[in-house]
Amino acid sequence: MKTGERQLKAESKKFLCIAACCAVALSAICVCPARLFASANSGPTSWHGVTASGVLITGEQCPIKAEREVLTFNVPDFISYGASKEEMLAYKANFSAEYTFKNPTDNTVSVQFAFPLGERTDLGFWESVEGGADEYIRLDDLKKDEYKVLADEAEIETQMRTTYHNSGEFDFAKESKRIRDDYRQHEIFSRQMPVNVYNFCVRSECKDYFYAEATINDGAGLCFGGSYGSLSKNGKKTVLKYSVKDGDIITVYAIGGTINAAAAEWRFFEMSGYLGVIESKVDAVCELAAKVDSITFEDYVFGAYSGGNDVSEIDYYNAALDYIDDCGENALLPKDFKFLDDDYYVMDWLVYDLDFAAGQTIINTVTAPLYPGGYYNYSPYVYTFDYLLSPAAGWVSFRNFEIRINTPYYIFASNFSFEKTDYGYVYSEMSLPNEELHFEMCTVKNPEYTKSDSGTVLVAILGLFSVVLILLPVIAIVTFVVVLIVALTKRKNKKSEITVNNRVFEPLNTFDKKDGTE
Repeated sequence: MKTGERQLKAESKKFLCIAACCAVALSAICVCPARLFASANSGPTSWHGVTASGVLITGEQCPIKAEREVLTFNVPDFISYGASKEEMLAYKANFSAEYTFKNPTDNTVSVQFAFPLGERTDLGFWESVEGGADEYIRLDDLKKDEYKVLADEAEIETQMRTTYHNSGEFDFAKESKRIRDDYRQHEIFSRQMPVNVYNFCVRSECKDYFYAEATINDGAGLCFGGSYGSLSKNGKKTVLKYSVKDGDIITVYAIGGTINAAAAEWRFFEMSGYLGVIESKVDAVCELAAKVDSITFEDYVFGAYSGGNDVSEIDYYNAALDYIDDCGENALLPKDFKFLDDDYYVMDWLVYDLDFAAGQTIINTVTAPLYPGGYYNYSPYVYTFDYLLSPAAGWVSFRNFEIRINTPYYIFASNFSFEKTDYGYVYSEMSLPNEELHFEMCTVKNPEYTKSDSGTVLVAILGLFSVVLILLPVIAIVTFVVVLIVALTKRKNKKSEITVNNRVFEPLNTFDKKDGTE
């Protein structure tokens, strides 16, 4: 997939990147998010970028206090999709969050921090590799050594961990619990649970796609996975539905036991795209392969595991279980979990420990590369930055807050009142603001808005096309209803005519023909 295709793919994907730190002190939990993680996508007129979160402390018994927060955006240059390999490798912008933590007790406190890096960025470039194939090189993979955690200016050891994350709002309290040091114990699934694999080959003279539906009468109590499709349950019966064509292989995983696959009741049909009505049956068969594979649930989960992006086996297995739980108990599970090696459905974390002596204050700093979002329909481009401040409302204590933007460029728009300085911009308060931070930057003070750029035209065309697609089924339904009403009216009028002495008796019209009143 080339860069343009990847950009269009990226436009359809939502990115949510939230930085935080979680502290677990003895039996208490202290959550302290801190680092800017970044994600970027391009599209016809814009691409998505960074969203970050401040320190959050949720454990009421946690003794550690956050006394100060300083956010620093170092922006000597900008980056966007379309940049060359050389430009990307030379890109230096980063973000740091500096927190002053204090242990006010007379006891030693050991704290574990878990810092979410957010969804993985798609920013990168294509490069030819041995064999002639092109490989997409991710920029954040090349910049992993730029993720640094300091305690009083001394770099400390960190671990990279991975959890399941569904794109959307970031619930720190929920997602931080997904970091586990051991294989998760599940109420339904176990690593040695039996999984039986059945393969069906579709045979039909129809060369277009059609629907294949299997009713399994002995699937009660089992979960199912395999080829992409849908699942519904009706009492003890399980119904699996797929979109197929001649020659397709349908793989069915029966998780937790066996089924009489040879006795599955298949039917094949086409459906109306608008009303969901079966239009016609299709002549087809599903031939069951003679061999049935018996594996374990662990084999099923690790079937496509490659160790990509340095995801450990424990994190991969636990992420698969969290994904299954998010699907719901009546979902058809995937054929494999290869997507956990990609940039979807996962979140990376930096995990590290800090030890506080009695009364000790530690300045903890997390630094990471900075990938902004932005708009193509400005000349020059406008770059966007976001930071979530509301999580910090749960801090035990707070004294002051400061934002520093070190840059030679200009703030184009912001919901905060920044003060211009020799090095860039600054904002400071003795309390947290009541809104989230958003600011936009450009290389000039007043960029020109290009209303007629090709991206805007493309968006307009796509928008019009979407409206037409939405209206088509509405028009079809309205037309169907009108035709039905006319037909029923004619039928009613015909039935209401009574023949008396070979004359037609017409029902009395109780409305005046002139004004329609009684």
